[in-house]
Amino acid sequence: MSRLVMVILLLIAIVVAMIVGPSLVGEKGYVLIAMGNTTIETSVIAALFMVLAAIVVFLVLEWLVKRLYRVLGGSKTWLGSLSSRRVNRAYFKGITAYFEGDLVRADKWLSRTHDGDFDGVNLLAAGQVAAEQGQTERAHKLWQRAADDSRADYAAKVCIVKQFVKDEQPHQALDVIESLSEKEQQRRSIVNLWILALAQAGRWQDIQQKLPKWRGPLGEDYHLWARQAAQGEFAEIASKSGANQLMQHWHQLPRSVRRDPAKQAAYVQQLLDQGMHQDAQKHLVEWQSSGQVPQLLPLFKQLRLPNPSPSVKLIEHWLKSDENNVELLTTLGHIACNCGNDILAEKALQKAVKLEPSQERLRLLANISERKQDNVKALALYKQSVE
Repeated sequence: MSRLVMVILLLIAIVVAMIVGPSLVGEKGYVLIAMGNTTIETSVIAALFMVLAAIVVFLVLEWLVKRLYRVLGGSKTWLGSLSSRRVNRAYFKGITAYFEGDLVRADKWLSRTHDGDFDGVNLLAAGQVAAEQGQTERAHKLWQRAADDSRADYAAKVCIVKQFVKDEQPHQALDVIESLSEKEQQRRSIVNLWILALAQAGRWQDIQQKLPKWRGPLGEDYHLWARQAAQGEFAEIASKSGANQLMQHWHQLPRSVRRDPAKQAAYVQQLLDQGMHQDAQKHLVEWQSSGQVPQLLPLFKQLRLPNPSPSVKLIEHWLKSDENNVELLTTLGHIACNCGNDILAEKALQKAVKLEPSQERLRLLANISERKQDNVKALALYKQSVE
């Protein structure tokens, strides 16, 4: 705006000079300037031209100064852009080297990005590279820096917890998890690590208390963890107090808990581990009297009883309505083989193999043939199982 005003004033001065100038030709008017002992005397016309020249010189100098300032400021921007491009290139080369499996080169390039503006993702990557090189302490420092100074703080804490779990340091992992906000603690990534850390610490009761609110984040793994938590708790009771105390504890549980298939499977598994196969069979048959339970059915295969007739009768009853059920045939084969009834075992397994060959069924048939000293057939079945 000031430049425009000055230009307008200059134009006005020129116009005035053009109008007034001719009338002043021949006039002897003068301008006297006295400064101390110095005196300057000039005509009015000359004075006007001097003022005009001074204005023009001032405008030219102003333009030169601004131009020089822009050039100097632009050099800083240019140098900054060059440095930024170098850091970006180092980040790209580091990430590429990591996915190529070259950890040494990845570490070299990513170490040049620590002061770059990547919202902490470069520190996450550098920490991961360090961890995979066995430099756990340096990895933790990089992740902690990302957790403190970047927008990738949650991801950095996940990396820290994951490394603690991997190193079987559950207490350190739990300390980090407990420092997170309630919202962050409900995320799937943390829930999975939280339950692993609790399992490593042997805190099965804590897992069982938290499982109901973790049902959503755990998804399909919920039933697996429910069974594993119950099994861990039952194993602890059995190891400390014995099988009788375990059975007493089971009967003291609420009925709703005892009806949970995951808890039932864990209890039966512990009975089997304690060698109480008769009690295990009793519960397997009783709890499936109304139909098959997916969590319980596989446990029949571990039964080792001289006369498992209740289990055999139940499975044969199911086969009457679904005679080509390969899983039932395989389970019956296991039960019969474990009690020495090779005729029934071979009959069930041969039908299962005919319907759907598998390594499990072929090897079980090979064991039966080997037990019958039919080594040629056993060898043929073993070969078939690995093809």
